[in-house]
Amino acid sequence: MKLAQKLNEAAHAAGKTLRVLIEINVGGEAAKSGISSDSEELYRLLAEAPRLANLELRGLMTVPPYTEDPQGARPYFRKLRELREQIAGRGLPRVCMDELSMGMSA
Repeated sequence: MKLAQKLNEAAHAAGKTLRVLIEINVGGEAAKSGISSDSEELYRLLAEAPRLANLELRGLMTVPPYTEDPQGARPYFRKLRELREQIAGRGLPRVCMDELSMGMSA
């Protein structure tokens, strides 16, 4: 929430609106940033979206845990898609869930 507020203030000062994705730590890895998919912080951010006038919450992003087998990433991608559908189904004001960014460099 603190980062969202800082981004909103900076965008306001610049006279811009930022399109942002919420990073979700689907693997629960300590080495990666992002909000846990079941955290209160995520739902507080979504509830506060109408007050963040210079941010457009467009969707979710994640980087899954590394596996040798690329198929090992599928459950994490599926989990993020399901979370996006759950959030989109709530019909929250100023929350659009039309984008997903799911990837890894390997």
